[in-house]
Amino acid sequence: MIPCQRHLFDIPDDIAYLNCAYMSPLMKPALEAGAAALNRKAQPWQITPDQFFTGSEEFRATAAQFLDCSADCIAIVPSAGYGIATAARNLPVNKGQSILILEQQFPSNYYEWQRLAEDNGASLKIVPWPEDNDWTAAVLNSLTADVAVAALPHVQWTSGGRLDLVRIGEACRKLGAALVLDLTQSLGALRFSVRDVQPDFAVAASYK
Repeated sequence: MIPCQRHLFDIPDDIAYLNCAYMSPLMKPALEAGAAALNRKAQPWQITPDQFFTGSEEFRATAAQFLDCSADCIAIVPSAGYGIATAARNLPVNKGQSILILEQQFPSNYYEWQRLAEDNGASLKIVPWPEDNDWTAAVLNSLTADVAVAALPHVQWTSGGRLDLVRIGEACRKLGAALVLDLTQSLGALRFSVRDVQPDFAVAASYK
């Protein structure tokens, strides 16, 4: 177990904050970086054209380390929902096909697929909560020939139940189904590799 890390956060001694599944507190270096960015924006005449790109390239390089991929694979979007919408607009889903999601899936990885299914005459195929809590087996059993897209997380967000994305990725490729992942609840806490899982799209919100 790691020692106490309270000194890294702006948390008073009389506060015990346990709700990081909702929103985690920012570390002091993140607060400092945010303040520096605001201070720079206060004097925009000092911002040179090259600085429009250096920060974003540094961010992409750092994000690539979390995902085990090239920085060229990283795109910066306003939110996880925008990323999911981009995936939905670039993946073919035909009438009669289905889009696979988990029961009680996080809304950002649900509503866009619901809309796409309605627009294309497809259906949402919801993986029910498994009695044995084995989400991986439940997903694999639901991956049938009608599935065009499997839109999944790394962990089921209300329970923390983990999915084996390497096995699921292999099954999707064999089936010819696209794999779209929302990693907001897990990225940085669980190891993830684009090279191993080979998703078609993967998104994550940085506020976690």
